[in-house]
Amino acid sequence: MASSNYSLQSEANFYEVWKTIILECFKKIDDNFFNDFKDLSLYSGTCAMICLVIGNKLVTVNLGDSRAILSRNGQIVRLSYDQKP
Repeated sequence: MASSNYSLQSEANFYEVWKTIILECFKKIDDNFFNDFKDLSLYSGTCAMICLVIGNKLVTVNLGDSRAILSRNGQIVRLSYDQKP
């Protein structure tokens, strides 16, 4: 897995490392989809939501028309923001 190439030594580096890993994964999935479904890929969209709990940290990533929310004491907490073309 790509994460073996990265160090999570500092908190500042923590988010950059996960951002890089997730972007690499999304790119690989996109490339595979395009190669496997060339005829359909022009008419298809993408939607993905990732929520990772790592120790005491929550990392959320959204791509396309997806949204993450959390209920905290009955109140809605927004974890992601909609992407607009």
